[in-house]
Amino acid sequence: MGVIRKNPELEQFVENRWIRLASMHPVSGTIRMYRGGGFDAVDGDDERLRTAPSSFDWYRGRREHLPMARIERKIA
Repeated sequence: MGVIRKNPELEQFVENRWIRLASMHPVSGTIRMYRGGGFDAVDGDDERLRTAPSSFDWYRGRREHLPMARIERKIA
């Protein structure tokens, strides 16, 4: 979180949840969401993560707030 704290504008975006920050463990798939100064585990249906094939597909034609989504890029 040091990078965020060093940039006041970025810190404001994250703290006001204009940007939502999460991390996913590469092996277990456990997701931790940044909330109130730290990362908390996302439990079950707390915030079910939708999937999309690309960021473009997820955001195309939308301007409203969208929840986070897992981008599942298919490797050919």
